[in-house]
Amino acid sequence: MPQAVFNIPFFVAMVFTVATFTMFLSFLVLRFTLTRNIKKTATADPDGWFDDDHYLGIMNTAFLMWACAAPAVKTWKNYDRNMPTNIDVRANAKPLEIVFSYMLAFSVGTLVICAIIYYLTDFFGWIDWEF
Repeated sequence: MPQAVFNIPFFVAMVFTVATFTMFLSFLVLRFTLTRNIKKTATADPDGWFDDDHYLGIMNTAFLMWACAAPAVKTWKNYDRNMPTNIDVRANAKPLEIVFSYMLAFSVGTLVICAIIYYLTDFFGWIDWEF
């Protein structure tokens, strides 16, 4: 009777690939939706967005994503330096943008966990990573 073999390296590689694809897809969606939405909200307020330089950066999208997924981000010093403090990102985000923010946060966490599993098992030689 053949035994079912669970191929751990292949599973980790597939999880890593799916997490990477999800991360890029979520980032692109948030770049084109959430950043534009917040820009429109901020420019309507005279004390909102400072200038167009803040809109152009990729770090801006990352700050907006973390502010949407984790409201505690607003207490960070770097957030206050880069973002106008009078804009509530989560209140101005659409439900789909909130979902994509969580998808991006979880995919980054999954990539970190997969990398830790790979390097620990490769370093200690617990699993043969040859496919």
